Amino acid sequence: LHRQNRGVNEIMAVVKPYSKEITPGLSKMYKDMIEQHIEKYRLINTKVSVVSPIYVGIEVNAEISLHVNTEENREKVRKTILDQINYQNLKKPFGNVISYGKIFTSLESMEEIKRVQELALEKNGSAALKNDRGDIICQEDALCYVEQLNIEFD
Repeated sequence: LHRQNRGVNEIMAVVKPYSKEITPGLSKMYKDMIEQHIEKYRLINTKVSVVSPIYVGIEVNAEISLHVNTEENREKVRKTILDQINYQNLKKPFGNVISYGKIFTSLESMEEIKRVQELALEKNGSAALKNDRGDIICQEDALCYVEQLNIEFD
């Protein structure tokens, strides 16, 4: 994990509690119950710790030209972006890579879109890095979600 130094015989379990909230925290009671359950299965010389995930907010800024500027078409564009970023929609949500190129290509291939004039992704949080191509690379204990979606349609 990026935020802690582990010992040689230490295992960190990152647990996202079930919740409809986007960034739920792990309560002390829930954490204690998980640790008690794991205790009987751990190796004697291994320390097991349970921690909450770190959430990384993604800000999406875009300028998109639509063939027909209707609320239905705008909502399809928003959904396409959300489906590729929000951790709830991904098979492997932890340590995800949010690909700028994949989002751009999926938008460009939509029938409703005439042209993607501008697209930018920014991260809010220390548990992710942004590379030169504009991709956001999350640490293995981080979950990404759309914090702001700023799209200008014309």
